[in-house]
Amino acid sequence: MPVDTALLDAESENATLLKRLLDHRWVLIVSFGGMLAFWLRGDVTLVAGVLFLLALWASAMVEPVASQRRRRLAVLKTARAVARRSVWPDTSTKRVVSSLSVPSILVDRDGVVRFSNAATKAVLGDIKPGQAMSLHFRQRDLVGALARALETDQPQQLEYTERFPVERWFSVAMNPLRFETEENGSAIEPSRFLLIQFQDLSEQKRTERMRVDFIANASHELRTPLASLSGFVETLLGPARDDETARMRFLKIMREQSQRMSRLIDDLLSLSRIEMKAHLKPTDPVELGSLIAHVTDTLAPLARENNVKLELDVSNQPITVSGAQDEMVQVFSNLVENAIKYGATGELVEITLIKGSVESGPSVSIRDFGPGIASEHVPRLTERFYRADVETSRQKQGTGLGLAIVKHILNRHSARLDIQTEIGNGATFTVGFPKMVEEAAEANGTNADSAENNEEQQ
Repeated sequence: MPVDTALLDAESENATLLKRLLDHRWVLIVSFGGMLAFWLRGDVTLVAGVLFLLALWASAMVEPVASQRRRRLAVLKTARAVARRSVWPDTSTKRVVSSLSVPSILVDRDGVVRFSNAATKAVLGDIKPGQAMSLHFRQRDLVGALARALETDQPQQLEYTERFPVERWFSVAMNPLRFETEENGSAIEPSRFLLIQFQDLSEQKRTERMRVDFIANASHELRTPLASLSGFVETLLGPARDDETARMRFLKIMREQSQRMSRLIDDLLSLSRIEMKAHLKPTDPVELGSLIAHVTDTLAPLARENNVKLELDVSNQPITVSGAQDEMVQVFSNLVENAIKYGATGELVEITLIKGSVESGPSVSIRDFGPGIASEHVPRLTERFYRADVETSRQKQGTGLGLAIVKHILNRHSARLDIQTEIGNGATFTVGFPKMVEEAAEANGTNADSAENNEEQQ
């Protein structure tokens, strides 16, 4: 029901004959009672007549004013209820929006959020009803499209990019919701609400970027080993055809180059797969102590080969975080393997697991006692194909992608990588997690209890 119609209906009640008679009901009651009393007594004193006239006058003056005030209050309540219905969606509309699988938000004609479904909170965070849409989304194109949709009452569509906490792409569709038309159908009233839907394009965009990056990186990094293989093949087919010694040496080099290409392609594919899932937070419980012990056992042969001793300091108390088991194994395998290879001269690698506190969460440190890394290289160590020492990296069969993979996995887990190093005194790589699973559960339980207490108090 439109606001004007509801108000007119409420105000028109003042004009009915029954309402007017009810306004003067006490006047009629006093008049009838006085006349009946005079008729029964037969004689009327002056004092009784004066009292009767005063009662009649008071009834005539007071009662209509009070009745009109009550009806005016009823009109205001009606206006308030109608205005509320004009900016808050009804139950059926909420149910339809809640059933949508994509993040969906209802805003009113002023651009204020009035409802959002569960998918919105899971993907875009907590968007509270009653707040302006522009407070949550400050990107110029999105705000401009919202203003145009509200002004013209016409659908709008655009692509929206979110940079924090990870880069994500959305296709945003804004469609007015119309519920009422005039009886003759000649005109349509402006929509009360605007439905804004976000279609996640992150995986599609990352797939496109992955293809481009893979071709660019593969063509750049594979050029050198392919050129080596091609040169050795030509040599074996030509001058070294009958040279047994040269043939064996060249075949050994060719095998190393082919293995390098295989490792490079595996790392590129692994990095691409991780980037495709960067916007999806892992939720499986991972026990860090047993995982690190498994990584240490797996790399023990490599440590013995490089004459390095692995010292493991892990708490007996289980320390569990949210994550993906395989990716966590990949992170610590890369870090421990790097410490063994590049810190072999120190002959010792220390692996320490610290429980941490509620604020900082658990952390894992991998320290070697090798030559260390120059400070100017530290900020770029997690870049793709960046090597502090190219020659040493090739000798150690590195692809230049290990720390880039570590960084992307930790970003997906909301964890951080801290690097402390000093020339001649080794390097320490520390992985810090936000909090343990048990701590997160306790915090959620405390928040839930507080919310229940607040509701009970209210």
